Amino acid sequence: MKYWQKLYLSVLILFIVCLGGGFAALAQYSIHTSYNERKDAFLSVQHIVAERLSSDMTAVRKRDPGAVLPLLRLYVERMRRQGYMFWVEDAEGNTYGYLPMTAELAAVRPGERGYQVIKNEADGHRCLVAVTALSDFRFGLGDDLDAFFRDWHRTLLRYLILVLSLVLLLAVGLFFVLQRLNRPIRELEAEVDRITEGAPKQQKIQAADRQDELGELARALDQMETTVQQQMQELKEESQARQTLIDNLGHEMRTPLTAIKGFAQFLQRTEQDPEETFKSTEIICKESDRLLKLSEALVQLSVLRHEAPKMETVHLKDLLQFAVDSTRTKAEERGVSVQLRAEEDTVLQGAPALLESLMINLIDNAVKASKPGDRVSVTAEGRCVRITDMGCGMDPETLQKIEQPFFRADKARSRQEGSAGIGLALCRAIVDAHGASMTFQSAPGTGTVVEIIFYDSATT
Repeated sequence: MKYWQKLYLSVLILFIVCLGGGFAALAQYSIHTSYNERKDAFLSVQHIVAERLSSDMTAVRKRDPGAVLPLLRLYVERMRRQGYMFWVEDAEGNTYGYLPMTAELAAVRPGERGYQVIKNEADGHRCLVAVTALSDFRFGLGDDLDAFFRDWHRTLLRYLILVLSLVLLLAVGLFFVLQRLNRPIRELEAEVDRITEGAPKQQKIQAADRQDELGELARALDQMETTVQQQMQELKEESQARQTLIDNLGHEMRTPLTAIKGFAQFLQRTEQDPEETFKSTEIICKESDRLLKLSEALVQLSVLRHEAPKMETVHLKDLLQFAVDSTRTKAEERGVSVQLRAEEDTVLQGAPALLESLMINLIDNAVKASKPGDRVSVTAEGRCVRITDMGCGMDPETLQKIEQPFFRADKARSRQEGSAGIGLALCRAIVDAHGASMTFQSAPGTGTVVEIIFYDSATT
C-alpha cells in the first residue's frame, strides 16, 4: 500500500471515528436533555392537576358527595384529550381511570410523589408515570413516551444520513485532494528512478517551484542530482586521466626498456671491442637513469597527492641561489645566462627538498626553451617569484595542457633531452601542497613568464 493510500485511509478512519463519536455524544446529550425537559414539564403538569383535583374534591364532598364520581370522569376525559392517562384511588381502595403501576409507585406515602418509566402491558408503549399520595386519596398521571422516542429515532436517522453523506463527501474530496498532492511525490519518485538508472538530467523538477516541504525536497533533490552528475563527470574524467596516464607511462617505459634489452642482448650474443662495449653500457645506464628519474617523479607525485609535506623554515633567497647554481652548468653548455635578483630575504614555511625540486624544474625548463645567447631571469619580490625566459613561447592550447602528466610541448626536443613530460605536473603538486599559486604567461615568439606566489609565509 502506498503512502498516500495509507494517509487516505488514516484520515478517513479518524474522521469517521471523531464524527461518529461526536455524533453519538451529541445525540446522547440531546436526548437526555429533551427527556429531562419533557419529564420536568410532565411533573409540573401532574403537580398542578393534583392540587386542583384535591381542591375540587374537597369542595364537591362538602356540597354533594355524590358528585365526586362525575368530577373524576370529567378529569379523566380532560386529561385524555391532553394526551395523558389519569388514575385516582380513594381511601376505600376504589380506583378510577387506568395507569400501569409498579410496587414502588403503589407504596408511595402520603405527602410524597414518585415517578417511573413503565412499559404499558395493554399496548406495549413506554409511559412516564407519576403518583402523588394525598391525605385521603392517591392521584396518578401518565404520559405516553412512544411518540417522543419515535421522533427521536427519526431525528437520529436524519443525523445518521447526514453523517454518512459527510463521510462520503469527505472520502471523495479527500481522494482527489490526495491524488493532487501526490503528484509532486510521484514526480520525485520518477526523478529518483531516473537518477538511479543514470539517465541524463533533462529539465528542472516542477515541484521545485512549490513553497512548502515538497518544494524544499525537490530543490534538494535537484541540487543533489546536479552534484551527483558533476561528481560522476569528475570521476569519468579522472578515470580517463588515469587511463591516459597508464597509457603514457607504458609508452614512456617501452622505449628505454626496449633499448636496455636490445643492447643487453647485443652484448650477450657478440664479442665487442672495449669501445663498443662502453658505448652499449653507457646507453644502458642512460636509459636506466631515465627510468629511475621517471619512477622517482611518479612516487613523489603520488606522495604529494596523499600526504602533506613536513614544513620547515626556508630562506627564499638561498633557495633560489641553490636552484640557479644547480642549473648553471647546463645553461652554460647551451650558451644561456641565468640571472638572479632577490634583494630581500623572505622566510617561507615549506619542505626544502620539494621547493628546490620546484625551482630547479622551472629554471631547467626555461633554459631548455632558450636559444644560445638568451637570458633567463629569476626575480624574487617579497613572496612572489618570477622566472622569465626568451624562448619560443607557447600558444593558449599548449598552456592549458602543460601541467598534464607526460604532455610535451615539443616532443622531439623533450625526448632528445630525456624528459618524460612529468616535471610541470610535479611542480603543480608541490605548489598546491604549499598553498601557493602558479601561473604561466606566454605567447608564441615572446617567451614565457612563470609566477609563483607563496601565501603562507613571513617576510623578515
